[in-house]
Amino acid sequence: MGSPENAQDLVVVARLGRARGLRGELNARASRDAGFYQSLGAVYLRRRDGAFAGDGRAYEVESVKPFKDGLIYRFRGIDNRTDAEGIEHCEVLIPEKERPPLTEGEYYLSELIGCQVFDLGTGQEIGKVVRWQEFGGPELLEVEDSRGGLILIPLAKEICVEIDLANRRIVVDPPAGLIELNRA
Repeated sequence: MGSPENAQDLVVVARLGRARGLRGELNARASRDAGFYQSLGAVYLRRRDGAFAGDGRAYEVESVKPFKDGLIYRFRGIDNRTDAEGIEHCEVLIPEKERPPLTEGEYYLSELIGCQVFDLGTGQEIGKVVRWQEFGGPELLEVEDSRGGLILIPLAKEICVEIDLANRRIVVDPPAGLIELNRA
């Protein structure tokens, strides 16, 4: 499978879920409103294994509409359930320079990768964010500790009390036992 020429400049802005209905629609998680995603135009889709769907070609966003606590995506040329199933669970990527601007205090999940995580109570470094997971609740930050182990930390305002992108720093106030419990 191919990849786009600009693959190194692409950033994740959404993740698709399962196919929905018979007309080529897909569920997706929403951290912004549908209008934000509708404005993306052409996007690239990357599978879980890192390969790009459609040999790295761009997919045109035909429509994005709100649905319950998420979104429904439709791409031009994906017109039936079988086609939609072929791109289930893909990451939606765009060139970093084309990301719509965010308001104060907002961030893209991809911007959290590489941030150092510190415990508010002790001031000690917990580790570094290496990726995130989405399962229907708050996203989970995968934080790699100094021994190479993974700690899962919910990306909730009550726990991630300070996110300082300029200094690549996240301060967490975890409930008692959370860090030990979530060591993978």
